[in-house]
Parts: sequence; C-alpha cells; structure tokens
Amino acid sequence: DLIQAATDFIETQVDRDFLCRVRTLQLCGFPYEIEIPRPPTQAVLRIQYYDADNVLQTLATTEWYSYSDGEYTRVLPEYGKSWPGTADRPDAVFIEYESGYGNTSDDVPARGKQAILMVARHWYDNPSAVVTGTISTEVKLAVASLCRSLNPGTYL
Repeated sequence: DLIQAATDFIETQVDRDFLCRVRTLQLCGFPYEIEIPRPPTQAVLRIQYYDADNVLQTLATTEWYSYSDGEYTRVLPEYGKSWPGTADRPDAVFIEYESGYGNTSDDVPARGKQAILMVARHWYDNPSAVVTGTISTEVKLAVASLCRSLNPGTYL
C-alpha cells in the first residue's frame, strides 16, 4: 500500500519511528555512554549481555539509568557503578527499547504526516521509475524540507 511504503520511506529518511515499536540495539561491548538510536525513545526496556564466560545475562535496572535531553536518550551505569565485562563477540550487548511518537497517527507530528502524504501522492501520480517530458523538483524539495525539520541531520 502506498501510505505504508511512503511511511517506511520517510521513517528511513529521518531515522525515526513514527508509531511506537520495540527495537533492539546490538553492541560489541559497553561504551561508557550509550545513545539510543531512532528518537524519540519511549522507554529502555531491558539490557542483556554475554558475560566473560559467554553466558547471556540480564542487567538489573538498579545497575543502569536512562535520561533524555529532549531529543536523544542515553543509558549509563548507575552512579558509583560500572558496566560489567563482556565476552569478546560482536553481539555482546543487547538493549531493547521502545521508540516512536505514540501508538496512533494522532501522535505523529503534522510535518511527518504531510511528508508521507506528499510522497504517496507523488508515487501515485508517477508510478514509473522515470518521468519524461517534465522537470519538477518541488515535491523532492518540499519533502526534504519537511524531513530536515523532523531531523536536522537529514539530507535527501
């Protein structure tokens, strides 16, 4: 469906989830501070890791905390504590989190909804990969502008 395809496209462009979903961040070890990707983050749900004996462990919530600067969420060891040692493997740490603006389309910023509609309409009007005989960049520029307003680091 065009709306879902356009939603997936815009979410990829702005590196965000519009509707809440659970994601897993995989790391090769614990850095001091962990930045959770795809803001906004609703909650950090669980941290698991492979210990030095290569046994999967779940880190108690008393061992870490998360905070948001209004845009990104970061996870750190609780005050006076440090991250545990991990096995030497590329998937040593798993952080499960919920990202997104909310559970309904009413929670999605208007700029995101507008970008989705513009892309879906453009694809509907131009189902071919190549359009000949016209020169138009207004849709691309408008969508890029909306995406930048949702995520200033976005370039289309």
